[in-house]
Amino acid sequence: MKAASSEQGRGNSLPKCDQDLQPPICVDDDDPVGWEEWYFQYAKHPLFSEREAYSLCAPLQGTGVPRWLGSGRSSLMDHGPRAITPRAFFLEGRERIRDVENRPSGNILSSFATRPTRAVIVDHGSCGVRDDKSDEERTEIVECWRNVKWVKRLLRRALGANDLDTYLATKLQNDDV
Repeated sequence: MKAASSEQGRGNSLPKCDQDLQPPICVDDDDPVGWEEWYFQYAKHPLFSEREAYSLCAPLQGTGVPRWLGSGRSSLMDHGPRAITPRAFFLEGRERIRDVENRPSGNILSSFATRPTRAVIVDHGSCGVRDDKSDEERTEIVECWRNVKWVKRLLRRALGANDLDTYLATKLQNDDV
């Protein structure tokens, strides 16, 4: 995939989108351009959320979070002309990181394939950037959507530790020394 144009730097802004976008009633199966337009509009939300998340994680970029290099439009001319040119992100590649689990609901990156010492959960595409809700409203939303058992299960597999609480407590004590 090649970049048709690049929007380098943090000054660029992606358009906000309608989060409640529904499939169009008037588009039928024989209208690929109509469906492509709908999907393009639908895909704006995770793209915007991911860009906002990278912006908020700026101090962590280059350590546990890949460095965001910019965004632009991807050129898919290898597959023929398109009605819409989708946006793409350009992220820094990280050496010696293995993908422990790659599925749409979450990613965990472990530091080294042979001896994992830390793990980072990366899932900016499904993130929700906090809006102007009160702390109480936000706490209620987080409590409603959290899935502690799922995260612990993924971390157990990623770190190879059955007793995750003891493992994390030991790691924290060793890191403090």
